[in-house]
Amino acid sequence: MFRYFRQPYPVSDKSSSKWLTALVTGLFVAVFLYLFRPFGLSTIPPSNALTVIFGYGLVTFLCLFLNLFFVQSILPNLFDEEKWTVSHQFFYTLWIVLTIGVGNALYTIMIFQQPFTLLTFVYFQAITVAVALLPVSFMLLLNQNRLLRRNQKMALKLTGRIRRYKKMEAVDRKLVTLSGDNTGDTLTVPSKDILFLNAADNYVEVSYLQENQISRKLLRTTLKAIRLQLKDHTSFYRCHRSWIVNLDHVVSVNGNAQGYRLKLDAGDILIPVSRSLNAELDSRLAK
Repeated sequence: MFRYFRQPYPVSDKSSSKWLTALVTGLFVAVFLYLFRPFGLSTIPPSNALTVIFGYGLVTFLCLFLNLFFVQSILPNLFDEEKWTVSHQFFYTLWIVLTIGVGNALYTIMIFQQPFTLLTFVYFQAITVAVALLPVSFMLLLNQNRLLRRNQKMALKLTGRIRRYKKMEAVDRKLVTLSGDNTGDTLTVPSKDILFLNAADNYVEVSYLQENQISRKLLRTTLKAIRLQLKDHTSFYRCHRSWIVNLDHVVSVNGNAQGYRLKLDAGDILIPVSRSLNAELDSRLAK
């Protein structure tokens, strides 16, 4: 169980997905409560039932919206996908459930003009967690396994394409000079020796082979500027907003629930591939 909770899990980064999650969940809660009328909702007069009950759906939507958009934007370092696991997702989801419980308590107090008491607060937290925890945990498990199986299957396919790519493409042996913003801030190496480049604040770190050892050079520049300097060298591929990889050094593709990782023939570093570029990587290697 603990091993499962340490498995990688994707962080939702698409606005459309966040909107859809908030809307569908809010609508589901409203329809469920209206159809089954649990927790004393059956005592609401028919003339007010639709408005009052769908208000709980609106509370759910607003709590999800605030968490998915504003909390993630305020605390971006907390939602670093490189460190995000199933346990992080579970406790983050539990936090969202608890905020929905608070919203439900405040909405009930306002609508039914009840006094605020600790008992009321605890009651709404308890029923919200009790209702949501089991289905949320099940969906989390189901989604992690679905993503893991899908990405592992595709990673095997891409590994086969990587091997064909390496056989078909001639290794680029030309010298390449990478320049930073500062005068004299340059690196000249055979392009075949460059492993990857990654953005580091206001710098780009170039990792390359030098006498069969991995060396690193920091250049004060942007990954966009470096990409332009490499435009004539087709083996370099920007696989992530922070990474450019030399496909000549990629030996296999690994898959987990977050997506793909490119394994190189030197070092133990796995290069991440942005989920938005999965299809592009597939077509890039389909030669």
